[in-house]
Amino acid sequence: MPTPKRVYPDGAGAPFTQTLAIGFAKRQQPLLLIAGGEDRTVPASMVRAAHKLQKAASAKTDLHEFADRTHWLVGAPGWEEIADDAILWVEQQLGEAPAGGNAN
Repeated sequence: MPTPKRVYPDGAGAPFTQTLAIGFAKRQQPLLLIAGGEDRTVPASMVRAAHKLQKAASAKTDLHEFADRTHWLVGAPGWEEIADDAILWVEQQLGEAPAGGNAN
């Protein structure tokens, strides 16, 4: 997924000297970004910045932030909450679930 400013770091060298050009507005697929408020690897502020850039696309772009979660969102106890949230979001994009059911 394209990220703000630099892709970790610039696509691992991309290939060694190029800067990656990202056309945020061209994306046509729905995108769900999930952030952990206690994440120190990819801070929630970085995910919010990515969300702000990704909203340039005409496609649905959502951010769900879990304030008490770390980077290990789906590996820590209570992972089911994040998984259920993501599944519900996908079902809504497919028209298989009522809108407005997300917890975040």
